[in-house]
Amino acid sequence: METNSKSNINGYSLFVQHLANNLYHLNIVDPDEQVHHFEGVYSSPQAAMEKGKSVIENFIFWRKKTAKLG
Repeated sequence: METNSKSNINGYSLFVQHLANNLYHLNIVDPDEQVHHFEGVYSSPQAAMEKGKSVIENFIFWRKKTAKLG
């Protein structure tokens, strides 16, 4: 099992683990130290990392949007 990590993406940490074949496990730790887990099939570690970055961008978008409503 190979782990690649990309940390400090706007306060979020992303960890990508290659499980088998094209199966990857993504862990995202948000600024509140909550851990979000995702698994998926991706063509490469880079594709899995890009998916994790996209998820983080969505988290940031919704966090800002809900902060404005509250």
